[in-house]
Formats: sequence, structure tokens, C-alpha cells
Amino acid sequence: SKVKTARNGAATINLGKLGRVQLGPESEMTVNFADGKVGGNLSSGRATVTTPAGVAIAVATTEGVATADGKVASTLTVDVTCGNTRVAANRSDAKVTAGSKVEYVAAGSEVSVGQASAPRCTRW
Repeated sequence: SKVKTARNGAATINLGKLGRVQLGPESEMTVNFADGKVGGNLSSGRATVTTPAGVAIAVATTEGVATADGKVASTLTVDVTCGNTRVAANRSDAKVTAGSKVEYVAAGSEVSVGQASAPRCTRW
């Protein structure tokens, strides 16, 4: 399912026992989910994916793929508002794969991949 939010809007997609996906203003994401996996393709804006233990996360952007293995409950925030990809791992470890490069994200921290297009862009 493709979901797009307005300039001052937001959306929450409740997936029952799989968790939920929250989209910030001016976001567009094709959301995919199946037993044991939630994610999709984030083309603009910001998405926060929250899953219980046993459900993996995979969110693709133009720069790479942010993943959490699902061994424990996870919350990943993926943001592409400034032209690059920023990933924050809120409840578990995660990784971001960009080409042949893999960045590990410890719980409570964040990483960026790609080059920001606007030096004074405001996020989150």
C-alpha cells in the first residue's frame, strides 16, 4: 500500500500484532508487511516503524536499506527529508546497508548515509 501525507499531516498505520508505521508530514512510503516482517520503500519524509520481538524491519531509501533483525522489540526512525538517509535506532540495534558499506546503529544512536542536499535543513 502506498501512503502519502500532506504538508501538515501525519499518518499511523496500525498492523495489529506486527506493530505500526508512523509517517511524518510530507512523507511518502510504500508499506509492505507479512508474517515476521514490516517495512517498505520510503521515498520522502520520515517513517517510524515499531515492531514487537519476532518481527523484523526493512525500510529502503534511495541510499540504502535500514534493518532490524527482530530478535527483540524494535523502533527505527528513517528520515530522508534533507536528501540523505538518517536512521535512528530507538529500542534495538540496527544496521544500514548502502552499496557495499554497512553502518551499525546501536540502540539509542543514529547514523547518516549519503550527502544532505540542504545544509540548513531541519529534521525531527
